[in-house]
Formats: sequence, C-alpha cells, structure tokens
Amino acid sequence: AAARRLALVLSTASMDLNGSAVAPGMARLAALCTIVLDERETIAVLRRCYDHLISGHWLHGDQGSAAYQATVNAVLAFMQEADATSFHSCRRLGVALSPGTWMHRYLTSLVIAELPLSRALVWLDQFFAYGLPWVASFLTASV
Repeated sequence: AAARRLALVLSTASMDLNGSAVAPGMARLAALCTIVLDERETIAVLRRCYDHLISGHWLHGDQGSAAYQATVNAVLAFMQEADATSFHSCRRLGVALSPGTWMHRYLTSLVIAELPLSRALVWLDQFFAYGLPWVASFLTASV
C-alpha cells in the first residue's frame, strides 16, 4: 500500500511538473512526506519545493543540473557573506560544499536518511518556512 501511494505521488508530481522526471532527491523527499502526509499534501509540498525553495533542482537532466548549480552557488555565497569565518573553516576541514555534492550529501543523505524521523520533520519544517537561508545557517552551525 505504501509503495502504491508513493508511486501515485511521484507520477502525479511528474505530471504536475510539466511531465518532467523527478530527481532522486525529490523522490526521497516524497517518500518521507508520505509517512506523515496524505497524497494531496505531499504533492503540495513537492510543488512548493519545486516552485519556491529550490527551483528547478528537482528536475532530472540538464535543466535540473543548471538550476542545482545556481542554487548551490547562491547558498555558498550566502554562507560566505553571513559568516566568512565558518565558511573558511568548512573549507579547511574539507567539508564538502561543492555543487556536485551539496544537495545529495546534506539534504538527502543527512536529513532524510540519517536523522530520526522526528528531527528530520523539524528540519524540513524549517526548510519549508525559511528556504535556503535556513540550509546555510544549518551548515554553518554544524561546523
């Protein structure tokens, strides 16, 4: 039953996103959301992420990659401007802040895969409320 719900959400989200395939990060986010939300609410969350929080990143392929690169560069610029010391500490410690690993490592792997569900939901609530500045502050605070 859960797999069918997730398949319904992903196929509906794909149609809602102009028929574009969704990237693995969006599929993982959808899976997490379907634990606590119904299908309609989950699709609304995915749409908010797609439209407002990390526009375009969620698409699979070149368009998603370009949006992803721009998003990561914006977060890195925000971090450097907000707290240059922490930003440079991240660099010295080898914290992966490159566009190629940022979204996968911090959002998908840490938040969705590693945090206990209750904490992941709190993190996602903050992300939905504050967007990329929340992510940048989270990364800065975790160093």
